[in-house]
Amino acid sequence: MNVNQIFNLCTSGNNGKLITASAVKDYVKSPFKLWCNINVPPEEKDPESLFMKYVAERGEKFEREYCTQNYPDVERLEWENLKEGFLRVLKLMAKGKKVILNAPLLFFPQNFVGVIEILEKKGGRQSIFGNWYYVAKDIKCAKNLLNHKEYFYQGAFYSLLLEKIQQCRPEEFYIIGLNGIKLGKYMNYISELQKILEEIKKIYSGELKILPVANDKDAYPWVAYSLKRARELNDCLLYTSPSPRDLSTSRM
Repeated sequence: MNVNQIFNLCTSGNNGKLITASAVKDYVKSPFKLWCNINVPPEEKDPESLFMKYVAERGEKFEREYCTQNYPDVERLEWENLKEGFLRVLKLMAKGKKVILNAPLLFFPQNFVGVIEILEKKGGRQSIFGNWYYVAKDIKCAKNLLNHKEYFYQGAFYSLLLEKIQQCRPEEFYIIGLNGIKLGKYMNYISELQKILEEIKKIYSGELKILPVANDKDAYPWVAYSLKRARELNDCLLYTSPSPRDLSTSRM
């Protein structure tokens, strides 16, 4: 199968709202946040705080510096739109490029899309490209990665995308933080990830409505709206965990 055939296979069949890696991260951190992203007018958002702006800028700076220091000879991929970028990524993967930075991946038959900060080539296993395959490395500006289960489910989602595209399962993914790198085992997450994806689809379709929690700080930028809605409902939701299931970090 040539690159154009792979591209056509992966970009046909889109029949709904795309599920992104950010949607997976938001759902794991706060299902209500994801629900608000879809259903609540943007004017209800919390105003951007100087602290959150600083956090975002710090994260971007850490990502740039890490890539510059560790991959000085690799040019960051630039693209006008996701499809254009994905085709360029496929061509690089087919050539066996060792490292690809800022790589969009699409699998429209299941409405999946993600932009991976680092794609790294591994040898010794057969994929659609040859006797090599790719794994995902994600950069997060955090000290204790084990406190952020959402990063690991996001990494598992990237691995799922790669499995669909390259027809070879990456056994692991990597989360890069301020204090080092943590390895995630794909098979430890895939079962729970599939349940998460089904619930995200239900949120998108309107079949599933997530109720608010007053103290859900992870719902930012919908914290004030969460409190307002919880007060309107005036029941035990004020004291309920925002997560519909316990996503344990023991899988890491």
